[in-house]
Amino acid sequence: MNNPINYEHVRSKIEARLAPILRLHRRRNWFFAHVVIFMMLNLTFWSWSSGPGYYSSQETGYYYLPDGGFGPQTFTVWHQQPLFLAATFCWFLVLIFQAFNIWGAFRREKMIQREIGQEMQLEKLSLMAELSRQQGSIIPEEMLEKPKRGIGLDNDGELFSSDEENEAVLSQARNHRHG
Repeated sequence: MNNPINYEHVRSKIEARLAPILRLHRRRNWFFAHVVIFMMLNLTFWSWSSGPGYYSSQETGYYYLPDGGFGPQTFTVWHQQPLFLAATFCWFLVLIFQAFNIWGAFRREKMIQREIGQEMQLEKLSLMAELSRQQGSIIPEEMLEKPKRGIGLDNDGELFSSDEENEAVLSQARNHRHG
């Protein structure tokens, strides 16, 4: 039995179509890994009182002594490393920029996919028109028009929609409001 479907060809076409989405998901996964590494390292470094984010100095001051007197006492003071603090802040800013970059890339891909769907619908309409001309059949004019979409107000102030999905929701809303 001869199978007319070339599965490898279909698979390669699907993989090519999904490549941008998969690339975005991979970038998002790397971003989440980056956030986890940032949090773990900073928790580790900043939780040590004598860790790499701090340096110490010996200071002497006049304080109340444990025996009740008042006198000089030398003690160790731990200070945050300014360079380490600046590096942590810059790393956090990089994470913020990376998050906005990935968010923008997902929005861009969503817009592209929506435009591809509209373009495919227009291409399908033009192919139907060309096929009807070749076969001599007549297609109603409303099928050959560019599809309009959206919701608006008619002359009476009522909502209308050119989408079938939106029209069903609007008709339910109208029935609920008037019923």
